[in-house]
Amino acid sequence: MGKFYKIVFVSMKISLTMKRTLPVILLIIQALRLSGQEPVRPGSFSGSFESTSQIYQKDTAINAMVPQDRAGSNNYLKLDYYFRKLSAGIQVESYLPSLAGYPVTLNQTSIINRYLKYTGEKFSLQAGDFYEQFGSGLIFRSWENRQIGINNAVEGINIQVYPSDFLKLKAVYGRQRKGFERAASNIRGFDAAIDLSKIKRRDPEKLMTTQLGFSYVTRYQEYTGPDEDFPSTVNAFSTRMDISHSIFSLSGEYVFKTKDPQVENSYSETPGMGLLVNGSLAWNRAGMTLSFRSLKNMYFRGEREATGVMVPVNYIPALTRHHA
Repeated sequence: MGKFYKIVFVSMKISLTMKRTLPVILLIIQALRLSGQEPVRPGSFSGSFESTSQIYQKDTAINAMVPQDRAGSNNYLKLDYYFRKLSAGIQVESYLPSLAGYPVTLNQTSIINRYLKYTGEKFSLQAGDFYEQFGSGLIFRSWENRQIGINNAVEGINIQVYPSDFLKLKAVYGRQRKGFERAASNIRGFDAAIDLSKIKRRDPEKLMTTQLGFSYVTRYQEYTGPDEDFPSTVNAFSTRMDISHSIFSLSGEYVFKTKDPQVENSYSETPGMGLLVNGSLAWNRAGMTLSFRSLKNMYFRGEREATGVMVPVNYIPALTRHHA
């Protein structure tokens, strides 16, 4: 008996950085032999559901005020499907209403995160919503932290290329998530990571690991005000180095950001800079850590008027003292 081919068409719409939605059509051709051989195994499916609900009561001891709605509930449903080198997923969020302290604009239910990804040996391409980080995140970090209401996933394209064992390249382009909407700006970024230890290594146990990195991120937000010199585009550059051995490690990153007038810096035109240095040493039963941070005007937002947890482009580490 001859071969029989089963053709399955899956159509998915993913909203990219353009104003209109682009259709992404995935065609999977699965060949099944009818000669008694074992058919091709289907892909794997995974999912998770998280729900946090609270009921509020008046507390005279701390003078806590009761919100207008005495109950709040944040709910997250995440579904992912994997088939060979392809993966796709969605995230459904429902706020009934949102917990106290979260933006009131989240009081609805919607499918907000959608993605389609191809992962090869030396290349990966993801379209839709994605999370990514360059270096320590001081120049660019998109992540989700449900406990404090941060989700600045980028809707667009994330490309990663691995030309060799010691070189890794990333390129991102898209718009950040702003609640259930998108920020009125475009984010573009490029990152290169080089592992010098893998270029020429004779004895891995005797040589320490050395890695270098370079990043570039730009944010464009249209400006229609009267100031002719007001920057619509903000550029940020960074360089980093990581050295590690069996008993010590040392990492450092420096970031420079062009002038970025915004609400949080009172529309100052002073350029921004950031320096992070972290080190650790462990010998026998003793150990020590070192942390140095210097930040100046490093608030980097997807919109000039954004505050709080809305559309952060980068991650700013705390400057407070670490307690045991």
